[in-house]
Amino acid sequence: MPPKNEWTPASAYPIKCPNCPKMIMGKSMKYHHSRKCFGPDSNKKASRICHLCGASFKHRKALDHHISINCANSCNICGQVFKLLSERREHLLMTHGKIMKFKRRSEEEMKEKFACEKCDKVYRSQGGLDVHVRKVHDGISCDHQCNECGKFLHSGASLKRHVLLHKPPELPCPTCGKLFHNKSYLRIHLQDEHIPQQERKFKCDMCEKAFITNKYLSEHRNVHLNLKPFKCRWCDKCYQNSSNQNAHERASHWDAYVLVTKVGAGKRIRVKLITQTAEKESEEN
Repeated sequence: MPPKNEWTPASAYPIKCPNCPKMIMGKSMKYHHSRKCFGPDSNKKASRICHLCGASFKHRKALDHHISINCANSCNICGQVFKLLSERREHLLMTHGKIMKFKRRSEEEMKEKFACEKCDKVYRSQGGLDVHVRKVHDGISCDHQCNECGKFLHSGASLKRHVLLHKPPELPCPTCGKLFHNKSYLRIHLQDEHIPQQERKFKCDMCEKAFITNKYLSEHRNVHLNLKPFKCRWCDKCYQNSSNQNAHERASHWDAYVLVTKVGAGKRIRVKLITQTAEKESEEN
């Protein structure tokens, strides 16, 4: 077992286990993997075999749990077994370049709406509503500021994730090797570039392309129909998809875009103006 006082900063992940080829994605995964890789049972042979998928286990309780969840904690490609489903999800992403699909909500759940009691906002999930209430109505301050760009964030964890965007990307795509700043960007890349066309649900009836969401298909159809329904909020330019609209607004109307889209934007712009004023005064003196 590695020394208990050995500390690894969050920005250092992913890291390679010193005892095996496995990549460790975070502190929680490091803890669970270290117990399995360096613990007293690390050399114990797996003698219990799942009759459904062939996965092997060292303990009967682990096998019983595995069967009770219908083999959901084992990789369906290489057979590796994980204690947590989040570890399996990370393994599929980083080792096989596959994105684990979440259980689709039923039609009743899709129709259910969660309305805010303090304003007219409506959300599809309780989690989305909770985030809205905390940010908008509970007055949670944005006191964590990025030293690189001045952006304010709600928490230290959010700041750590944001700071990674100012560093060179280090997370490689397991399929093509392209580097990314975080797992969210890697997932988007895998969905856009490496999911085969035949596995994409939404297919265009005007060409051979297919997409992973109905939104992407709808925006793609605008190319065939020569439609530009996405209008800039601050000028008369129009675009065929929301990505091009957002790119234009960021490039041409940055201050206005930040004010309406970014958390703590007003505070950030005020700090920027105060800093610019102080620099001008120092130059004059």
